[in-house]
Amino acid sequence: MASITTENREAAVVRYVHLNGGQSGVTVREIWEGLRNELGDSVKVQAYHGVVRRLVRRTVLVEMPGNARDPRRYSVAYAWRVSLQDIDDGLRRDYWDAGDDVPFDASRVLDPVSYAEYLDGQLVFREEGMQVLRLAVAGLLQENPVDLVLRMLQDRVGDFNSLVARLRTIGGQSSDVEGKIRTRFRELRELVHSHYGLSRLDFPTGSVEDALGGKLVAPNWGVVEDALRCRVFGESVLFWMHVGDDEGNVGRPFVIGGSDGSSHSMNVSGFPGAGISDDDAGLVLTFNNALAAFQLPDYLAAHFDYPYHSVPLNRAAFENPENYAMVMARIWFPDLTDAGYEHLKQAALELVQCQIDERVVSGVANVLGDGDLLGRGRRMLLPKPVVHLRDGLVTPQVRELMWHNYCDDGAAGEMYRRIMALWLSMLQSVAGSERQVLAGVVKSTQMRAFSGLVNWYVARGSASRSIPGKDDGKAIAPGWNRADFWRLSDHQVMTQVMAAAEIEVDSGSKMKSGSYLCSFAIMRPFPQLDGNLRYLELRDDGWVNYFEGLRDEEAKRRLTYGGDPHYLQTVTVADEPYVQMCRKADYVSFYVGHTAGEPAPQLPRYEFLDSLRPLGGAEELRERVLSRVRLIVEAVHDGGLTQDRDHNFMLDRQVVRLLPFVVYDAHEKSKVWGSRLSTEFRAAVFERLAELRQGSGVGSQRDLVFDPIPAAEYIRRVAKALGSAGAAQRLELW
Repeated sequence: MASITTENREAAVVRYVHLNGGQSGVTVREIWEGLRNELGDSVKVQAYHGVVRRLVRRTVLVEMPGNARDPRRYSVAYAWRVSLQDIDDGLRRDYWDAGDDVPFDASRVLDPVSYAEYLDGQLVFREEGMQVLRLAVAGLLQENPVDLVLRMLQDRVGDFNSLVARLRTIGGQSSDVEGKIRTRFRELRELVHSHYGLSRLDFPTGSVEDALGGKLVAPNWGVVEDALRCRVFGESVLFWMHVGDDEGNVGRPFVIGGSDGSSHSMNVSGFPGAGISDDDAGLVLTFNNALAAFQLPDYLAAHFDYPYHSVPLNRAAFENPENYAMVMARIWFPDLTDAGYEHLKQAALELVQCQIDERVVSGVANVLGDGDLLGRGRRMLLPKPVVHLRDGLVTPQVRELMWHNYCDDGAAGEMYRRIMALWLSMLQSVAGSERQVLAGVVKSTQMRAFSGLVNWYVARGSASRSIPGKDDGKAIAPGWNRADFWRLSDHQVMTQVMAAAEIEVDSGSKMKSGSYLCSFAIMRPFPQLDGNLRYLELRDDGWVNYFEGLRDEEAKRRLTYGGDPHYLQTVTVADEPYVQMCRKADYVSFYVGHTAGEPAPQLPRYEFLDSLRPLGGAEELRERVLSRVRLIVEAVHDGGLTQDRDHNFMLDRQVVRLLPFVVYDAHEKSKVWGSRLSTEFRAAVFERLAELRQGSGVGSQRDLVFDPIPAAEYIRRVAKALGSAGAAQRLELW
């Protein structure tokens, strides 16, 4: 009889408890009796007690409450694994202050009850959702995305107006109804102007004061439909795209690029001959690095032994002013507040990765190499990729503070202006090409554009669609309209939708032959991503006048009160990268159904940067968007996928995500290259220190010590700088 491995026995126990535990759980003896024949396992029940204890310690199983005299019963602790980032993303949107754009206050809301409710919604969604979502897949394959989004918006507006009418009926004196109106108004504005990128000129939502005064939201639905045709694209809400070898294979294989950035902080101290040092004598440095990987066709791969690109790690690179964001220290920015410096560090990492991406997209990225990396292709330029996949967003990550910092006359302004100039350069490269794409692979998101549509369709929108297995005239699941379902983000819901598609339409088998189930795509202009700009009533040709107006207002204010000229007074406004991005930059998001299994690995959201609004009508936009979607799907198919188990914080359990291999490869190589960054910087510092202190007793590089900062201390410093004690306590607890 073959022996049973520990891993197989544990997996069988978890599966048995999940299938048989129900609400009351199962005992260890029940598990043993249920599995010993199935597994052919000869061990005694005591061995299963040990297995269950280990799984409880690892929080895979949980002991159920009960009478102490009865046998202990166990259930699965959770039905799918979720990261702390997912929970925060899910809760963040539900707990804003009274103001429409007041920043999130973590200390107010992140209590165990909120987390438990959120996780319960996820569990119920997964446990009850597979059959429901299979029906939804069948319907969404038939639904036109523009028509369906329009119907959803009409339904949401109808619900909102019913609340306003109710408030008028009862005389306008109900704190409960007023509170609901304020909440629904924020949700409606976010859905319309942020998630679907519609301007207030096309969809006027008014103000919350208007609604509380009894005014209904009444857009011109014909105008809204026309605007949606320039924002929503796809043959249907879910549609097939075939990119296999037998079709659409012209110009393939092509070059695929991928990039990733990483950051870590360390304490630095140095004393001649000293073995210990005082904490206060140390200097906290933050190291930022990024790396690009290339997947090359065979005829090109033969010319390159090491197809990667990054900044070389040598003294010349460290002393190059263009690379100053690679190493950051608080003492170098004395004019910034602690909070300002923390935001600057985030911008520095983005700047470092953008510098790599811009070289790749522009075709001037040379092969990574130094004395240790000799071989074919050294010092040659790598070929420009047709599709470059960036780990993360293809939008400026600090855009909510971008405009304020962009005009700063100090270090922050310089860094933000560099970032925007790089983004504009990349936009100009891809917008001027018929066959080049800069895309992002987004692992976590707060957006609920896709998930909101799916949940609404299941609860209400599917009533008019004929779907096998559904009662005619009724929605798929009218009771699906639970508040905790609406908290789930796009990537959580779309992962389950695509996993259901494997069962409903056998998408897993079709994917092997090159057919991928894709979601419709949503285009959002750059201004709609910025909370300070998305509610302005401006057409694309009005941005130059808007920013010139800001310049003139600042000039008048400074003429009255004094002070240095505003940044906009020193430049030609129309040529500024930020203004150009407002006029021309657009972002398109969609999902590709390359997941399956139980539980299904989480999907990323794919998004790409392009300049779409300057094009002609809706049909030209549609052709351009779908051609870019096809190139990305081709890159995913040709380049392959892999599981990412590395992006988890303080967990031995792993949240598994599926990523394009080239992105994962860049991430792995970036970690290796990043570990060299502190070593090479240490050597460069010592070399300079030795020059300055010849004969002073500085004996060796061992006198200069780089120590990693403990996680709790790093969290405490960041939270203190940002003024969020609650966030510090929460992260330390996790």
